[in-house]
Amino acid sequence: MKKKITYLIFIMVLIISLAVPNFSIAENIIEGTNTTEKKDIFSDIEAPNLLLAETSTGKILYERDAEKRIFPASITKLMTAILVVENCELDEIVTVSENAVKSVPPGYVNANLQVGEELTVEDLLYVMLIPSANDAANVLAEHVGGSIESFATMMNTRAKELGCTGTNFTNPSGLHEETHYTTAKDLLCIAREAISKSLIQKIVGTTTYTLTNTEKYTGTQRKFTSTNYMKQQNLSKYYCDYCIGGKTGYTGEAKNCVVEFAKKDGIELTAIVMGENATVKGKKFLDAKEMFDYAFKNYKNEVVATKNEKYESVKINNATKETAMLDALYENDVKILKEKSTQTDIDKDNEEVKETVEYYNLKAPIKQGEKIGNIKYEYEGISYSTDLIAGADVEESVVLENLLKILILALIIYIIYSLKKSKKKVRKHGKKYK
Repeated sequence: MKKKITYLIFIMVLIISLAVPNFSIAENIIEGTNTTEKKDIFSDIEAPNLLLAETSTGKILYERDAEKRIFPASITKLMTAILVVENCELDEIVTVSENAVKSVPPGYVNANLQVGEELTVEDLLYVMLIPSANDAANVLAEHVGGSIESFATMMNTRAKELGCTGTNFTNPSGLHEETHYTTAKDLLCIAREAISKSLIQKIVGTTTYTLTNTEKYTGTQRKFTSTNYMKQQNLSKYYCDYCIGGKTGYTGEAKNCVVEFAKKDGIELTAIVMGENATVKGKKFLDAKEMFDYAFKNYKNEVVATKNEKYESVKINNATKETAMLDALYENDVKILKEKSTQTDIDKDNEEVKETVEYYNLKAPIKQGEKIGNIKYEYEGISYSTDLIAGADVEESVVLENLLKILILALIIYIIYSLKKSKKKVRKHGKKYK
């Protein structure tokens, strides 16, 4: 009887084990990193193209179809802003042309710029990036490139310089054209360059801007509000206190797009959401916030080098005996972003971290704080670097300096003596054979 009961129990366990599904977690390596993630951690986000990255290094933490060709809409204006900042002074006066105004199709955002109106480059940058005014983008493009077509050529050249491989721009604003396209990965290259420029960072973090009236425009004051809900405190559903700015975009073909930047706990992030369902207002901001929250929760910075900490002592040429050995200090902190779940600590002695040092000034005199070299740490294919600076003043050796002076003086005396001796010989022989 006991045997029968045992046999029945065994059969029941076997049947249950076959009936109950296996809930093991599928994992996949995300391209561009050596980290593993649960399969599609953002499965609730419907946008077809996503990218989450560390801003300073470009290290990709998550991507979805990031190399697929997409329409960038007004995210394009980040590229336009880069070229304007690199080629113009902010106080330059720009005249609004008829073509710049009339080439904006009906229904597209504009700043109500008037033909012949004179505005500064700075004014135009603000109204291009905050309300995403297409007429302002055209005016700036003509000012920098001479024409919209020439400016588009400049955009494509600069995009390639930034590492873009799947991008082609045909206009400065993002108006839909089939040959105006990019990828989420290329947008990361452009976004990182844009946010590295202090003026662009300031503008994309600004919520309102008022354009001063001019001789050509004396109507109702033109006051603009940012299209970025993540920066507007009155929109609590979307507001994000650690968001430092961003750029939005929308066309019927591109749907809802956004590039957002965030900073918290020393970690700087870029979130890119492209092609979000256009019928859900503000969903792209919630998507970006979800991506940021995930990264801040699951990643941390590990310090491998501390600002003003000694790296090593180096020998300085032509220095006094007392200052011949100089402490090389880290100019800035070096932090490596890693998953919190990773058990192994990262430090400069970790065999997974490759260290490269280059010195380029080891000759006295040297002033304290002067840059004397550079150090790089490579981890998971990403380079982290800082300059090395002098920890103290290094004086030039007086002995060597005086010795050099003595040698030069001796050489001068010898030359003078030789010349005098030569003249005497000439005189002597001259008298003898006269």
